Amino acid sequence: MISFAARRLFNLWALVIASVVALFVFQAYSVTLSRSQYLSGGFLLAAVVFLAAYNVRKKLPFLPLGSSAAWLQFHIYVGWFTFFLFMIHVEFRVPNGFLESLLALLYLAAALSGVLGLWISKRYPPRIARHNQAHLGSTESESRKFGEELIFERIPVYIRQVREKAEELIVRSVEESKSSSLADFYSDRLHVYFSGPRNFWLHNMESSRPLDSLIWEVGVLLRYLSEKEQAILVELSELIRIKDQIDYRYALQAMLKWWLFCHVPLTYCLLILTAAHVVVVYAFSVGAQ
Repeated sequence: MISFAARRLFNLWALVIASVVALFVFQAYSVTLSRSQYLSGGFLLAAVVFLAAYNVRKKLPFLPLGSSAAWLQFHIYVGWFTFFLFMIHVEFRVPNGFLESLLALLYLAAALSGVLGLWISKRYPPRIARHNQAHLGSTESESRKFGEELIFERIPVYIRQVREKAEELIVRSVEESKSSSLADFYSDRLHVYFSGPRNFWLHNMESSRPLDSLIWEVGVLLRYLSEKEQAILVELSELIRIKDQIDYRYALQAMLKWWLFCHVPLTYCLLILTAAHVVVVYAFSVGAQ
C-alpha cells in the first residue's frame, strides 16, 4: 500500500514532468512555423472540459466511472496543469483585446476559486472537529436541548429554538423581578444576535471578539441586577455561548458548501466563453486566408 505522502510526491513529479514535456512539444511545434497557440488552446480546452466533467461524475455515482476520490485527485492535478497550459497559450504575457482579457480573467477567477476550495476542503473539517472536541460538554448539552445532532440544514431551527429559550428567560425576568433591565439589554444587544447566524467572516477568521464583547457586557450588567435577575442572566449567558458555537459551525460548514456555488458556475461560464473564443479565432483565420 502506497502511503499518502508517497502518492502525493509521485503526483507532483508527474505534474512537473508533464509540464516540461508540454513546453518542449509546444516549442517544437512552433519551430514548424505552425501556430502553437492552436495546439495549446486545444489541450487547454480539453483539460477544462475534463475538469467540468468531475461535477457531472459526482451527480452520477451509480455509473462505473471510477471512484470519486480518484476523480478528485485527477481534478486537482489537471487543474494545476491547466495553469501551465494557460501561460503557454498566452505566451507568458498579458492578453490583449476585450474577449481575450475577459476570458483570461474568467479563467483566473475559476482557478483561484478552485484553489480556495481545495484549501477550505483541507483545512475546515479538522477545524470543525477540533471545535467539537473543545466544546464536547456544550455539544452534549446542545444535543440534549435540541433532541438531535446539529446538522447544517437544520441550523435555522436550532437558532430559532435558542432564541425562543432566550425570550422565555426575558419574559420570566420581567415577571419575577418586575424590572425591565434584562428586557432592555436583550432589545439593545441580543435581539439581532439571536435572530439568525451572525459574525460569519469573523468565525471564518477564528475571531472570538464578538462573543468576548457580549460576555464582557454581561459581566458588567451582572453587578447591577438583583439575585433573581442575576440567576436568569447566567442562564442567558449560556445561551449566548451556545448560539456562538452554532454560528461557528454554520460559518465553516457554509464555506464548505458555498465555494462550489462560485467555482462551478465560473467553470461553465469559462466553457461557454471559450467556445465563443474558438468561433471568433477560426472565423478570423478563415477570413485571413
